[in-house]
Amino acid sequence: MMQILLVVLFSYMPVSPTSTKIPLSAKSSYAAVIWDIPAVSLYADLPYAATLTFSRIYSVAGTYDSKLSTYYQFKHFTVNFGIKTEGVRNVYHENTSILYIGKKYKGIGLTAGLRAINISANGLSSVTEPSADLSLSLHNHYFGIYASYQNIARPDLNLVNKDGSSPSRLAFAADITYPENVLFTIGFERMGNYHDARIGYEVWFTKGFSVNMGLSKSIISGGIDLKTGRFGIDFLVKSHNQLGSTYTVSASYF
Repeated sequence: MMQILLVVLFSYMPVSPTSTKIPLSAKSSYAAVIWDIPAVSLYADLPYAATLTFSRIYSVAGTYDSKLSTYYQFKHFTVNFGIKTEGVRNVYHENTSILYIGKKYKGIGLTAGLRAINISANGLSSVTEPSADLSLSLHNHYFGIYASYQNIARPDLNLVNKDGSSPSRLAFAADITYPENVLFTIGFERMGNYHDARIGYEVWFTKGFSVNMGLSKSIISGGIDLKTGRFGIDFLVKSHNQLGSTYTVSASYF
């Protein structure tokens, strides 16, 4: 569950090496920020972006995690759409779809929308439930503060017991971009009994190459960003103190 910090947003930056104007905290890919704090995408200076991401936990056989993340800026509002599939082959499967509409006024942004979650396990019937998400932001050229409240309805997604309400997720993040090729982020998230704080740092050495690092209570991560023209590719490695290493590759068009 990497989270809210790391770098390109997030995932999501005058034309400087960070020419996406998005403080991408966490996912090192241009549209993937919509899964963490959707309001961040309101401040992209790109009219649209689409990111395809694949992750795998190296030490756990059969795991998969892939998602498609998009945003499009219309004249007066922004639309986010994403599809994610994850699980363990022949054991557990989860599909999530999200659709958000966002609006900003000067430096204040609001994004709200719906998510649909489908969960199935081997030998059991699947469960599909809707929920809602809300994201707020306060942003200027060098500094941003973001908050996200996801899974507000807390639907019952338990396949076995009656009391299986899924936990909501509350996340906060702040970033500083200074100078324009350096992004520093801090963040906090809470989901049920789980809570975590993290920091992230990204440096663009040229307009097409950056390095990022992240640190939280249980995860150390590092990655690189390569960008040319309207395409980008990101490589990220996370080391979890219990699950081991996770490898992530993201391809973006913007």
